[in-house]
Amino acid sequence: QTQQITMTDRHSPVEPDADEEDTEMQAATAGGIPLGGVIYSFKKAKRNSLFYSGLLYTTFLAIFVTITMLIRPVDQTFQIQNAIIEGIAKDDMDSPRFEKTFFDMANYGDFWVWMFEVFYGNVFEGEWYNGEPRNRSHEYEDVPVMRYNRLQTAIRLRQSRVERDSCKTEEDNHELSRPCWGDYGTATAVTGNKHADRPTTDLTRWSTDLNYFEGRHDDGKQYKKSGYYVDLPINATRTLEILQTLVAERWVDENTRGIAIEMNTYNPAYDMSTVTRFKVDIRPGGLFIPSIEIFSARLYPYTSSIDGFRAFLELVFFFALLYYFWREGMEMRTEGWRYAQSFWNWVELANLTFFVVIMAYWLRYIGTFGPDRVSFKEQSVDKFQDLYTLTQVFSFTANMAAVNVVFSFVKFFKFLQLNQRMLLIWDVLTHAMGNIIPFMAIFVLITFAFTFAGHWLYGSRVFEFRTWNVAFGYLLRTLTEGIEYETLKNASPGATPLYVTAWIGIVTLVLLNMFIAILTDSYAFVQSRTKRMDELERDHVEDKENDWLLFLRSKLCCCFTPRNHETEKKILQLNKKAREMKEVLEMVDQERLWHTVLQTVTTEKDELSVEDVRPVCRAGHEGVPEMFLAGLVDAQQLTLDKPPRPATTMMEIGSLQTQISALEGDLQALLDINVIQYETKPSRPSSRAAQYSVGGAGGGGPPL
Repeated sequence: QTQQITMTDRHSPVEPDADEEDTEMQAATAGGIPLGGVIYSFKKAKRNSLFYSGLLYTTFLAIFVTITMLIRPVDQTFQIQNAIIEGIAKDDMDSPRFEKTFFDMANYGDFWVWMFEVFYGNVFEGEWYNGEPRNRSHEYEDVPVMRYNRLQTAIRLRQSRVERDSCKTEEDNHELSRPCWGDYGTATAVTGNKHADRPTTDLTRWSTDLNYFEGRHDDGKQYKKSGYYVDLPINATRTLEILQTLVAERWVDENTRGIAIEMNTYNPAYDMSTVTRFKVDIRPGGLFIPSIEIFSARLYPYTSSIDGFRAFLELVFFFALLYYFWREGMEMRTEGWRYAQSFWNWVELANLTFFVVIMAYWLRYIGTFGPDRVSFKEQSVDKFQDLYTLTQVFSFTANMAAVNVVFSFVKFFKFLQLNQRMLLIWDVLTHAMGNIIPFMAIFVLITFAFTFAGHWLYGSRVFEFRTWNVAFGYLLRTLTEGIEYETLKNASPGATPLYVTAWIGIVTLVLLNMFIAILTDSYAFVQSRTKRMDELERDHVEDKENDWLLFLRSKLCCCFTPRNHETEKKILQLNKKAREMKEVLEMVDQERLWHTVLQTVTTEKDELSVEDVRPVCRAGHEGVPEMFLAGLVDAQQLTLDKPPRPATTMMEIGSLQTQISALEGDLQALLDINVIQYETKPSRPSSRAAQYSVGGAGGGGPPL
């Protein structure tokens, strides 16, 4: 007989025999409760707790994304920056030998050809394509850079230099060891108001209070805030004279290690200022490494009606962030040391920390230069103004937002627990992580081996292998982009076939397929576990068709008014069970309980016993596991009878094997009895036995 134990209303008066009923309930659940009921009850409890928090966090993240998109319109920024790069950096030099761009610069001559033919020609272009002069109200107004972007301040040309004979090579090593110029550093840099023994005019100045200058990110040097500079005014004639003077005095020579041309422009259509820095690192080996830094920002982000709406969203976001910090603090206080054991808590802390850093840098951007920022509203013809520092802060804030949005969307996996199948990918990665971590260690070890081998084989000829860190990044990219075989073969013809074959064979064919196999195995395991959980849970779902619909109606009752008394009764009963289940789950660590449930599912058990629950119960008094199981049954009205397990192929095979083993045992017993009877009979066969002998009557064959 099926006995279904239901709980009495907890808000009703306690009956005289309530203690006896609790004792009976604990005794009934001492042997365990159906695992499917636990799974279904836990999912219902989690979806109740995650629904509102997930809805709130979705709104919070939507506000953050809206604020970021309004502050930094990416499409507008792309239009401005790409126009400058395509028009100046990628424009061809007027070379008599072959076409070159800024990125093809290889010597001092190329630098000055680019400065005169491309940079000066595009920035100070004085006529239209049909030869008509550009109309200007006065001499310095509206100097265009690629038509729509106007020079905001004077242009700054700066360089960092080293002392003569600053290399580390001993003078006695070779008769050609002097003169020499070493790499840039504190000990070798030229300091003070001198130009390394070169004649100079009053145009060049020395300063230690320039904005921060760093070369190419992977192999350039940090030139910091000191150096020599020349400001080019917004005047085509005067700028041309200055450039010609710099060429005449050989302003750039062997002492030069880093060059930067910094240009500030303003786009009136988008109200956006852009700083473009063209950089050239000159290495002691003679290599020229051109690169570009470009940042765009709105200098006055609170001027339009849209800005006012964004300011309101920023205020809402600030108070929401305070709420999340308060909630995390309360959870830390409640959980204690167990708080640090949850992965999601660490994701939450990282997410909130990034938000704080973003807000701090945004306030720094707003406060940089303070009242002096009003000077940027006017065009500075002869004076250079530092917009690089300001726009760099803005760009860093936007980059931090880009990093944090990844953490924010990773956190959505926590709310996907509302539906187990939506969490399938995360469960696969979690299960595979035990094998992925040692696999990644082996992969990195092998990649490092090929990195140093490639660096030593090709570093002297191939740009992608010039340093070991650049070579490591290049090898990782070859996994998707392929490897430049001809380039490597030209650098080292003998070793390249073996090197490329080994890299493709070991990494691409073996390791990558092994990684896929790890994920495939974990996917099969999680898929099988999820299927069994669905089978166990199926018998305990109260209303299979309207379960989620009823849940949504209970949460959004203000939008879905019950149409009949029966639906209203179901919603009230569902909310009542949710409150009772919340009280029951306070007895245990929920994450550890769910982990225990998953382990129990994989062991083919159908029940969750007291011993399974005991390790996940919170510290308290004796009998907590029994009370938890009884409370779970009471709150969710679970049946304690064992539902028949659906027949599966493996179960049928096992049943057949059991029957076959039993039949084999019976046959063996009968055979033993026949052998004993035969051995105990007289040697002379009876007349009836003689009839059944192989040889027939009178034959000498053995009896059948």
